[in-house]
Amino acid sequence: MKSLRKLLSMVLVVAVALGAISCSESEEVTPQLPDMKTIKCSAGDRPELVFTTQNNWRLSSDAVWCKFKTSGGDLQDISGRAGTHKITLVIGNEQIKDRVTTANITIIMGSNKAVIATVEREPDHYYLKVYDITGTPTTDKVIKISYGGYTPVLIEANFDFAAVEYPDWIDIREGSISGVAGEQVEAYLRIVPNGDRERFPIKKEDGHVITFSDINRSEDKTFSCPIIYSGMGDYEIVIEGPTENEFGWEVTPDGKSFSQITADGSEVTFENELLYNIVAQKNVYYMVYIENIIERGMPSYKIYTEGDDFWMHFDKERMALTVDPASKLRYGYAMALPQGYYNFISVDLKDDFLFETDNSSGIDLPVLKNDYLKYIATSLTQRSNNEADPETQMHIYHSITTYDIPATRYTDAGVKAYYGVEEAYTAPFINSIPDREPCIVINPRIEGWSTANYENGEVGVDVWYKGELLKMSDKEYYIGENVDELLSLQLYGPKSGFEIGGENIYVVFKVGGEAKKLLVVTPPTK
Repeated sequence: MKSLRKLLSMVLVVAVALGAISCSESEEVTPQLPDMKTIKCSAGDRPELVFTTQNNWRLSSDAVWCKFKTSGGDLQDISGRAGTHKITLVIGNEQIKDRVTTANITIIMGSNKAVIATVEREPDHYYLKVYDITGTPTTDKVIKISYGGYTPVLIEANFDFAAVEYPDWIDIREGSISGVAGEQVEAYLRIVPNGDRERFPIKKEDGHVITFSDINRSEDKTFSCPIIYSGMGDYEIVIEGPTENEFGWEVTPDGKSFSQITADGSEVTFENELLYNIVAQKNVYYMVYIENIIERGMPSYKIYTEGDDFWMHFDKERMALTVDPASKLRYGYAMALPQGYYNFISVDLKDDFLFETDNSSGIDLPVLKNDYLKYIATSLTQRSNNEADPETQMHIYHSITTYDIPATRYTDAGVKAYYGVEEAYTAPFINSIPDREPCIVINPRIEGWSTANYENGEVGVDVWYKGELLKMSDKEYYIGENVDELLSLQLYGPKSGFEIGGENIYVVFKVGGEAKKLLVVTPPTK
């Protein structure tokens, strides 16, 4: 019995021991590593690394410039027991560069290993560089802005930077410039136009700068970059007129009332003058005037420069266009040319340098080159805006060029009585064009003169030549709609016998069998 008790006691001791061992193994856990830290510093600094462990540990640095301060000297590897520790780092200047350099501090506890700190050492010096869009560094970090639109520049620094101050006349696209260390940033800047400042260049000596700094605006990370502006340039000009459209202006014969039909069909009117705002480099530009002379539906041009005697005038001080009185229909352009362009072409202005030939109609016609259309301040016609005016009461134009052929009052009372009309006009016939068969297209502007009334026999014409009534044919005349889809008479001559310097053609327009208007067509001159 005593032997049995002894055996049971031994079994119990073994079981307790095994249980203790089992419990010890189940409670063993992986050591907890310290949290990751980032330490920013400069050469010569002595930052501290604080961490806590529950196990013995060992630290190592992977950079010769980052060491641990100990009683035995500065070391790259140290070790210690569990607990909370404050380690002083020694930051040297070995391998220092013009950019941030990093060192990793690794902890080892048993079989566990991890980086617990990254040390970022500042560069040996700070820089900010400015490049043009081709990647070429600018002298003295100068930022050069050109006229018109945004100018691209490239900016690079070895610190995180932002533009913190700049003049209020500078516009930065997207509102700001910022970048991270070592990366080029593409920025876009332009001058804010106000109708005056853009006329004049801005030099480095004027003292305008953009200031870049880090987010904390540290003095050793602040750079001021001069801003210069090249100005508009001798070939640039801005022309702002009284409306957005420089074409389609009409002025009354007395030169006092200017009018234009706008895009929505309404009419705008200005009295005495048209006012402009012209912006050019240093306020230097030149006015050039072009008279569009139309003879028998064929255009030609005559050019006038400042100082020439012309019927348009431009007061540069007031930027006002005025027109002399006239008793006849006339057409003209006023152009404002920037200095550089004017100097380039002024020698050839009298040789029609501004014009080229348009053959789209099948005949050669001079037209203003597209390159010069942007310099037109106004294109105007001087005539009355009263529909009863003799030059607009009957609309006549060249069938090929479509240029107007003015009709004027015809006053021979005997001829008017002979054809039974009270209202009569006269207009010249067109000259011949080789291999073409042009005519004049006539809309008499008579009430009731319409395609529908022509088709029902209510309207018609009598065409008289050398005392004979001509018949409608493709050699004489025919009636149809013009380019505006209005009923018109196409008069061909007649082709067979309208001699140069010969007799007139008499065209009587009728409505309901009654003569309403007479047009006396004078013969060609060649």
